[in-house]
Amino acid sequence: IDLAVDPHNHLTVYAATGSKSLLKTTDGGQSWSALLNGLPPSPIVFSVAVHPENTDHLLTGLLGQLLVLFFSLFQ
Repeated sequence: IDLAVDPHNHLTVYAATGSKSLLKTTDGGQSWSALLNGLPPSPIVFSVAVHPENTDHLLTGLLGQLLVLFFSLFQ
């Protein structure tokens, strides 16, 4: 699991689970929801980072079909 904390709101955390989902909490981990918009079909999400200035942008590391992709997600 890779975690990324929003630099402007410490209660918002993203988790790359190493499986087919990217998770987000806005309450410090009390509840989590899956982020699927903007991801390709059946990604394996192994890393996540929050853009330091524009926290609407995430950088994710995806593994699939022997290819590693990094791209920005809009929450």
